[in-house]
Amino acid sequence: MSRHRTVADVMTIDVVTVDPTTPFKEIARMMDGFAVSGLPVVGLDDRPVGVVTQADLLPKEAHLEARPHHPLFELHAHKVERRKKLQKLAQGYFGAKSKLYRTMKEQVERSLNFAYRGRKIKKIDYRRLWIVRINAACRQNGISYSQFMAGLKKANVELDRKSLADIALHDASTFSMLVQQARG
Repeated sequence: MSRHRTVADVMTIDVVTVDPTTPFKEIARMMDGFAVSGLPVVGLDDRPVGVVTQADLLPKEAHLEARPHHPLFELHAHKVERRKKLQKLAQGYFGAKSKLYRTMKEQVERSLNFAYRGRKIKKIDYRRLWIVRINAACRQNGISYSQFMAGLKKANVELDRKSLADIALHDASTFSMLVQQARG
């Protein structure tokens, strides 16, 4: 290539221009026909006013939709789902515990541990309550709790503590009959 080459050497004589009143459909057709990505806009006095590009022809939403999906975004979709799940579990927590990922994760894990332990403690507490109720009813009938439970086992009465506590609380006469069976 020579050093003294100018724009006039590569420029075509037939310059394609559009005026400000040209419809977008016609401009798009011209760009496709001449295989160019932009056209100069010339005013009524043949002076350049600006440039129309392919990006100007697309609506603003099309720029966002036309963006290719990056494979990394698709790979990490499960992380987004996991975060949404955590946010749902952390609803109502105070401050950073419902907003920042690490503190949210720590608080949700802590809360789930408390809930798990609470479910176990609940069973223990109910068993204690049933034993207290059965023991109170046994004492009213003149027998200890341990003697009553051992007597029921010998008499082949297969009632659990929950049922026995309910009978002791709501039906004293039936419980007295069970005490008589336990005494044997």
